[in-house]
Amino acid sequence: EQVVHMIILLSNKIRLMYQVKILTNKGNSDQAISKLLKVHEYPVKLAREAGYKYSENHLLEVLERLSKLDLDIKSGETVGEVEFETLLASI
Repeated sequence: EQVVHMIILLSNKIRLMYQVKILTNKGNSDQAISKLLKVHEYPVKLAREAGYKYSENHLLEVLERLSKLDLDIKSGETVGEVEFETLLASI
């Protein structure tokens, strides 16, 4: 259950980075993005700064891998601890 919770937290952060990256590329300011996403401006700023390190495709790939791992854990195919640590190391 703890791994699933960590997957959810990480997915939310990466999703925010992806959304901010897309909206920033369209010319939106942090303030406009925070209004659009209904998130405080400070997490938007942090996501923008962290998002520079990654391409849009890489962020989507990580989200897909997290989603698959979450599904595998919930369907009982894996416990997920080792897979989650491996995923973290690859990011």
